[in-house]
Amino acid sequence: MSGYLERFSGILERYTEAFNEAEKKRKPGSGLFGFGQRPGDYPCHEEMDRQVAELTAEAAEEAGTAETAALVKAILAAEQERKWPEAARLAVLAQQRHVMPLIPKLSAADREAIRTWYEEVYPRRKRLPIQKQLVKQMQNG
Repeated sequence: MSGYLERFSGILERYTEAFNEAEKKRKPGSGLFGFGQRPGDYPCHEEMDRQVAELTAEAAEEAGTAETAALVKAILAAEQERKWPEAARLAVLAQQRHVMPLIPKLSAADREAIRTWYEEVYPRRKRLPIQKQLVKQMQNG
């Protein structure tokens, strides 16, 4: 099955809806002092993570080079695409780790273009450990 970009977009839309619904149901003060549910505890984070992991595993086996490049760029750009609430932003940012198995499928030109863009968007001093690994893998192929 293809349509990886559309599927990823659908995952993000379902995640956004589930996150917003969970926020509506949250009681005021919930999560303060360790009592109740915090936004970081919502099950929608794990569900999105599972779906993105499945999508990228499938793409690593079946996607062509162009589809892979488009999917990698979409996953890496998702955190920048809109203004996310902080708990959601971190969950979307965490999805970047799922592109690791896709990087070897990229052409050298795509890998270089994505790496250059990524280094501009995420300066070295602000990168998380997984982001440093991504850049290193894109440099090494």
